[in-house]
Amino acid sequence: MVGVVGFFITQACGGDADENPVADAGGSAGSSSADGGVVGEPGAGSAHGGEAPTPTLGGAPPATDEAAAGAGGEGLAQGWGGDGGRATVAGGAAGNAGAESGEGGEGPTYACRRAGTENTVTVTDNEAESARQYSFARTVRITGPRVTSVGALSCFSGFQQLEVIDAPHLTTLAPLRKFAPASVKIAGTGLLSLDGLQGATDPFHFEVSANDELLELTGFAATSVSSALVIDQLAQLPTLAGLEALESVGMLGISNNPSLTALTGLEQLQTANSITITNNSHLVDLEALSAVDSIEGDLSILDNASLPTCEAERLVATIGAENIHGTLTISGNDDSATCP
Repeated sequence: MVGVVGFFITQACGGDADENPVADAGGSAGSSSADGGVVGEPGAGSAHGGEAPTPTLGGAPPATDEAAAGAGGEGLAQGWGGDGGRATVAGGAAGNAGAESGEGGEGPTYACRRAGTENTVTVTDNEAESARQYSFARTVRITGPRVTSVGALSCFSGFQQLEVIDAPHLTTLAPLRKFAPASVKIAGTGLLSLDGLQGATDPFHFEVSANDELLELTGFAATSVSSALVIDQLAQLPTLAGLEALESVGMLGISNNPSLTALTGLEQLQTANSITITNNSHLVDLEALSAVDSIEGDLSILDNASLPTCEAERLVATIGAENIHGTLTISGNDDSATCP
């Protein structure tokens, strides 16, 4: 008998409940017992009856292939940003290599009401009650010390702008991999990388600032940022590794990064409207910008205490002064240092 894998352990929506009990340990909404067996008919043991809804996020929906459900896990059907899972021998509808639940692993279940759209949804804790009421928002704002996970945002089908601000205990955005925001702002978090933002392949704005734990920019996948790319106040960031896909940018701002020694990661960048590199106290090398062949506006290289002035001048020569169409400013760098 072919059944439908349930989206939740206790189904939050559907028709009237029938007389069959819910399977003891979750898994499918059917008549299968805690010891497994053949998955039951759709909705046979659903808490409120009816068929489980097909998830709209996380890849493929649960399969309807015949599967012997085991003890019944608590897998999240949409897979925490991974691919939607099938019924497995461990039971449930575990995510297929979900970012936080692991392949076939267990994960929490969220009751997604999907009531419509909202202009701005603010998430201040892991339950994300406000987020689970909607399927789409113009802006999702994640903020506050109680946020340690963003898995509840799996209820969304999409959003345009993502703001993660003052969330010091949030260390990963991995469950957000399937989203494609057009604007991203990350400030004051505990993130170690940008994993989870791979879907933002063509944003108009991308800002990462004041993230003291950020060690790398892995997860950035944009080939173009049309308005601005801002890398600011990242205390431990040594290079810009992770930005290798970037080919064009509107305004590029790299400022106040005390551990930054080189711009490694920008080797594919060719065009920019403007570039500002300022107050990066340990920066000594600009070679990664050698492929830039045109700057429509200003080039400013200011107050980088360890950067040889001759290194900045060499970059200008590589680009060609005639290809810098705005104001050129080189000041406050190390005038006494020599270049090889």
